[in-house]
Amino acid sequence: MKSIRKLFLAVLLSVLFLGLAAQGQEKTYKIDLSGKEKGLENMNLSSIASDIDYVVLETIPKSFISSVFRLMKTDNNFLILDHTSMKSERLFIFKLNGSFSSMINKVGKGPGEYSNIDYFTFDPKNQYITILDSGQRKILQFSLSGQFIREVKIDGRLSEICFIEPGYFVATIPLRFVKPTGDGMLYNIIIYDRDLKVKKRIASSSKSLEHPNSPFEVSGDLRTFENQLRYKQPFVDDIFTLNQNLEYHVFCKIDFGTYRLPESVFASSEKYKSNRDNYKEFASIIESRNSFFVRYLYNGMTCTYLCNKSNGSMTNLSGKQENFGITNDFDGSIPFWPDYSSGTDELIRAYNAIDFMELCEQNHVKKFKSKFPMQQKKLLNALGKLDENSNPVIQVVTLKNN
Repeated sequence: MKSIRKLFLAVLLSVLFLGLAAQGQEKTYKIDLSGKEKGLENMNLSSIASDIDYVVLETIPKSFISSVFRLMKTDNNFLILDHTSMKSERLFIFKLNGSFSSMINKVGKGPGEYSNIDYFTFDPKNQYITILDSGQRKILQFSLSGQFIREVKIDGRLSEICFIEPGYFVATIPLRFVKPTGDGMLYNIIIYDRDLKVKKRIASSSKSLEHPNSPFEVSGDLRTFENQLRYKQPFVDDIFTLNQNLEYHVFCKIDFGTYRLPESVFASSEKYKSNRDNYKEFASIIESRNSFFVRYLYNGMTCTYLCNKSNGSMTNLSGKQENFGITNDFDGSIPFWPDYSSGTDELIRAYNAIDFMELCEQNHVKKFKSKFPMQQKKLLNALGKLDENSNPVIQVVTLKNN
């Protein structure tokens, strides 16, 4: 009898949990950028983070990276795309301690080969890396060891691809290549199943797609958070996710107010270039459990704000030139601003070794008196491994979960 009660209780708790999770997915956040710029505020990294690490990627001839174009952290690896040129375009796999593991280097026009890596994503269940090559109009899959798995041809030009749970790939079509269909809709999202078969197409809500001679090739900002979609369509101030029926749900609304670029400006590339400084233009957003890290362009400058998810409060961290972000009081080095998120409580940034060394020298990190000696030691140990020929450094910040 007790076992039956325990089973019933477990089922009830599961139902309640799923119900709460579904409600959480339906919540819509708001980021208010409609007013005048707030005064610059200072924030210490230790106020929101519990730790910081520096991973120096192993430098050997077959693992040398010219520049990090895109980075993804999985449970066991860093996946890094070196996008310097088509001839040297490679995707590297490093262990989390920075040791080199393998490389995908299949440049060519034959089966299992790519001419360009436009985007890549990772399926944690199958442990497959999925690569988009829009030039040859195909999607390829490889194992973490670099072994070719399969490829499929696509019927148009795509620009980005990402993996979402419970097991789909979402791909975007650049505006210039979106073609009207028989129902008059303009479909710029394609959803594939795990076998890379088309599952569904989703129409855009952007009126700017109605301009047949659009000069824009952009496809929006495509990201994931905890393997759930975060998609900001071009010229639309909403960030979408997908519900269980693979339909759009507004996840976050960005309010630019009178600073929003009008549709008429978007219709002309000349007007767009001459008027853009008078408006606020979205650049990127990185998400964590508690915050949005927002970047946008205004009056020729990059503006950075930290938005609190729970109450919508905004903290201006813009600063001057590249000296923007959260003060790194752990070790006195470079102010922190994330390039990527990895899980709910981890943020990542990549630096070329020579840039990292120069920035640390400018900030006099060896003379910095830190209240966090363990974190400072990690930085100094990383610097001791670097020279001008070293591979990039990966900065990993662990956030507090409260």
